[in-house]
Formats: sequence, structure tokens, C-alpha cells
Amino acid sequence: MQIEISSETAKRIEAAVGNSDPATIMRIFERVSMDQHLLMALTSGPLPAEDVEAIREGITDLDADRVEPFSSVDASIRRQFGFSPRS
Repeated sequence: MQIEISSETAKRIEAAVGNSDPATIMRIFERVSMDQHLLMALTSGPLPAEDVEAIREGITDLDADRVEPFSSVDASIRRQFGFSPRS
């Protein structure tokens, strides 16, 4: 999937996460763009400090390969709470 973001949005992400690497910026935006509320927060105004810290922690986890694919997390949560598997 290819997502294009404006230079203004890229600068806002850079400022929020303290990282100007284009690949990192794009990875963050691709993940955030899947959540309407996060996307609106990112593109509409300054991010709260706790959101900035959460983003930084997520980047650190991503860079250290401490992440799981959504499908794995989804299956685990479904098993834990007794929901049927995704079809």
C-alpha cells in the first residue's frame, strides 16, 4: 500500500516523535491512518504529551522488533475472551 502525506503532516510527525527518518515517518503514518481517531488527532492539532510518549515507545518497540502482527494479537484476544475466530 502506498500512502502519500503532505510535507506539513510529515513535519508534524517529525516534531511529535523526534525522528526525521522518512521510512519511520511513513511506517508511523501507515499505522495511524488505519485508525480514524488517531489520524484526526495527528492531522488536526498538537498531540498531547502522553500521545507523543506512546508513539516514541511504539517506535522503540518496532525498531527492537518487539511487535506482533495484528492477526496474531486478534486471534489471542479472541481465544482469551471466547470470541469466535475471524473468518
